[in-house]
Amino acid sequence: MSLMSRFMSRLMHLPPAQTYDVVVTRNIQIPMSDGVTLLAEHYAPRGGEKLPTLLVRSPYGRGGLFRAMLVTPYAERGYQVLIQSCRGTAGSGGEFLFARNEHADGLATIAWIKQQEWFSGELATIGPSYLGFVQWSLAADAGPELKAIVPQITTSDFNHHRFQGGSFNLETSLSWSTMMTAQAAAGMKFSAIFSSALRNRKLKRAYDHLPLGEADQLVVQQSSQLFQEQIQYGSEDDYWQPIDFSTRLAEVNVPAYLMSGWYDMFLYWQLKDYQTLRKAGKQPYLLVGPWIHTEFGGEGMTVRETLAWLDTHVKGQHDRLHVTAMILLIRLRQ
Repeated sequence: MSLMSRFMSRLMHLPPAQTYDVVVTRNIQIPMSDGVTLLAEHYAPRGGEKLPTLLVRSPYGRGGLFRAMLVTPYAERGYQVLIQSCRGTAGSGGEFLFARNEHADGLATIAWIKQQEWFSGELATIGPSYLGFVQWSLAADAGPELKAIVPQITTSDFNHHRFQGGSFNLETSLSWSTMMTAQAAAGMKFSAIFSSALRNRKLKRAYDHLPLGEADQLVVQQSSQLFQEQIQYGSEDDYWQPIDFSTRLAEVNVPAYLMSGWYDMFLYWQLKDYQTLRKAGKQPYLLVGPWIHTEFGGEGMTVRETLAWLDTHVKGQHDRLHVTAMILLIRLRQ
């Protein structure tokens, strides 16, 4: 781990690691409120005192790029990290349903964390895209132990972003839903999801196919429940209300650092989240950089900023906050 960690740290220009000796506990079984068991891994510096815990909940597996970007840099710099596979993915029990179980499962996971002898009483959440939505899904109800959140390239409303300008976003919806249908349970690696030439060729044919209800079968040779739901129910249908947490943003009192890209598909919706928080009297931070959704990060800038944010709001090291010139504190018009 240390050789790769040193390479990634240099590549991302991270502050010096406190240790490269990290203890990993794998395949932890965490029970949910309905009896389903989700799998997780726990990373902690060896022999240290009780340290703050970062919770990462992901439908994309627990290794590869996610471990390199969301686990190792923090475990080596004074944090424990629990990375958990969402329901129905990467060995976790139950069925993966788009955004439906993240509120209940997230709160059950936090309740489990609070019972662990290694828990210091200080919790934070981090992660991009779907991993950012799961943060919003629990932020209002997580309790006083939650000290900070960092939702990146994401939105609190996982319904309306699929209808940019009122029109159904076929490209994003078909690509993501068929990917999850085919590969989520296998714990696929993020780098392979978007780089498969064969998959892209299938998707290009599927985008032009009629009837639209058969397009998913051209990609994964089976019906995708996620895709079928999205073409069956419109954005204003009550069916999607459980996956829209934008109405609860005013109840979120924890410090929030929103990160996005000028070319990210969630940008408009993330700016709406920022505006809602500001109207509610909150003081969120906002970073917007020259990134698209699948190339988010700015060569480590987001990791550096996340570390500074966590050190400030979780550890109380106020001298660590070093907001860069690329951060735009945007006061949106009312």
